[in-house]
Amino acid sequence: MSVAFCKQNQKWQARIYNAHKRYHIGYYATREEAEVAYKKIAELNQDEFFQWWETTSKKREGAKHFWGSNGSSAKLSDADVLEIKRLHASGVKQKSIATQFNVHCSWVSRLLRDMRKPTFESMNN
Repeated sequence: MSVAFCKQNQKWQARIYNAHKRYHIGYYATREEAEVAYKKIAELNQDEFFQWWETTSKKREGAKHFWGSNGSSAKLSDADVLEIKRLHASGVKQKSIATQFNVHCSWVSRLLRDMRKPTFESMNN
């Protein structure tokens, strides 16, 4: 069983290994919730497993670059995004920012990386 406590976001993470690859199931408030989620996925046969993964990964892809109020399941408001950018510009470490906004530090990194990419609008101004 692959259930472990994630120190960065203070939640229990469930993940499963299939065909020599690791698949993220989710983060949960308690170890018991993570174990139940793991067992539910572990009971699937190969076809069911990959159908589950295809559905899950498509949901994640759909929301991956929507920050602030534009995201369908946004945790950060537009004001939060601006504050994160300001804090990072003033030298605050990404891990500290992630803790302050209760998100994983990889999301802060991705947010800042995506904000540096030129957009169509910025290229035409």
